Amino acid sequence: MTKADIRKQMKLQRNSLTDRDRALFNESIKKNLLNTTEYQRCGQLFCFVSFGSEIDTQEVLLQALLDGKEVYIPRVEENASMEFYHIDHLQDLQPSRFGVPEPLPVEVRRYQSRGKSEVIGLPLMILPGLAFDPHGNRIGYGAGYYDKFFDRYPKELFYKLGICYDFQMVEQIEAEEHDVRADSILTPARRLNCQ
Repeated sequence: MTKADIRKQMKLQRNSLTDRDRALFNESIKKNLLNTTEYQRCGQLFCFVSFGSEIDTQEVLLQALLDGKEVYIPRVEENASMEFYHIDHLQDLQPSRFGVPEPLPVEVRRYQSRGKSEVIGLPLMILPGLAFDPHGNRIGYGAGYYDKFFDRYPKELFYKLGICYDFQMVEQIEAEEHDVRADSILTPARRLNCQ
């Protein structure tokens, strides 16, 4: 199956979830995520804001803000790169031209690496994906925003945690040299360590 085929299949399956199943799966992922050592120890959380039928991340973001973590949300810039911006409230977000909630591009809020010595815990990056395999390979939406973002930083700077529904796990994804792997993957039913 090609990446395009997998994208199409996963979108169809994700869109066909019942409201009840979606709510149960989202609650399980939220609970599992908040109980990870990586979440509990991180001072900085980097996380997408869910859109459409993606896993709901809003409750995780609200909890992270309550827990006093620095929360960073991605924004696609006019030059087609992706940057992360610090937010204090979910009300700080506005819909992009595609309807995806994004932070305003306030320069002083844009993420700048401060190095490991100045950060409490390893920054935690929650990775979206349409599919993952047990090795941490992922299929995104095809624009390569995350791979390009990670290319600018040392590989070990972030702990990369992929989240997905169980049916989004596939046996194998053909990875390319520039593709960045997840360190582990969290589903409603399990956690897979990929290293």
